[in-house]
Amino acid sequence: MENLEAKRALKAFEFANEEETTSLNYSAAVQELPSMLRMNGLRATMAYYYSKIGGHKLVFQQLCRWFVHEEEPTKLMSEKFKAPTKDNPEQQFMAILLGLHDDEYRIVQAETSTLANWMIRFVKTEDAKPKSTTHDTGQPQA
Repeated sequence: MENLEAKRALKAFEFANEEETTSLNYSAAVQELPSMLRMNGLRATMAYYYSKIGGHKLVFQQLCRWFVHEEEPTKLMSEKFKAPTKDNPEQQFMAILLGLHDDEYRIVQAETSTLANWMIRFVKTEDAKPKSTTHDTGQPQA
């Protein structure tokens, strides 16, 4: 697949369909990600997601997998992960985020925001269920 947007969309689709997403509060964690990135920035948002359990932690782990994967579009994070470390991948990912230079930080934040927007499109929510309608008008029931 050559198209970068298609790669992001496919990865977001895969993330949203992982088995763990149904048992965790994944939907809320994904939906609040873009606004948290805008308000708090990448480092603070990722620190928050890293410290949580459930859906937030899963979103953090998925972003970590995206950035360490060799197909990741910026190649920036995957290059930084090549250095040997004793830390687990999540700790290493967080440490790398905290040590990014301004230009690198902006690149990774923009990529995170773009991927987050794709993730939102595929996340399953309770609101996505069709509402029942009355038989005579076709309008939603009150």
